[in-house]
Amino acid sequence: MLASPDNWQKYYPGTPEEQRVQRHFSFSDRIRYYWPTPEAQRATRTLLDVLSEKDIPRPLVSQY
Repeated sequence: MLASPDNWQKYYPGTPEEQRVQRHFSFSDRIRYYWPTPEAQRATRTLLDVLSEKDIPRPLVSQY
C-alpha cells in the first residue's frame, strides 16, 4: 500500500502512526486495488506454494 498511496491516502487521515493502524485494519477493504498487480500475484503464489507443503490443523483454519 505504501507504494501506491493514491489508492488510500485520502481515506486515512491522521499521523503516520494513525495511518499505519488504519491501513493494517482496513487492508481487506482496499485489496481490490492490489490483487491485479504483479507483486500481489507473486506474493500470493509464493504463500500458497509454502502453505501447500504444510499440514494446517482444521481448528486453526476454522478460526479464520
